Amino acid sequence: MPKNVHVIAHMHWDREWYFTTEESRILLVNNMEEILDRLENDPNYPYYLLDGQTAILEDYFDVKPENKNRGEQVDCPLVSFTKS
Repeated sequence: MPKNVHVIAHMHWDREWYFTTEESRILLVNNMEEILDRLENDPNYPYYLLDGQTAILEDYFDVKPENKNRGEQVDCPLVSFTKS
């Protein structure tokens, strides 16, 4: 009997586990830009799970407040990004 496998793109972000806060923020902004670009432009990439962490979004939007609209456009309920 065949089995279905579901792979969900996701991220668990530890703000200061390995890098300094500033280094972590730079990496986070780069990662979030790639995630949002993919969600906006790739119909084969409809979901992204942020592991229930809202601090990630707070840090990202502190640096890029102009992108709050991008999060809303991909139907962002703060816990995960999902495309409608």
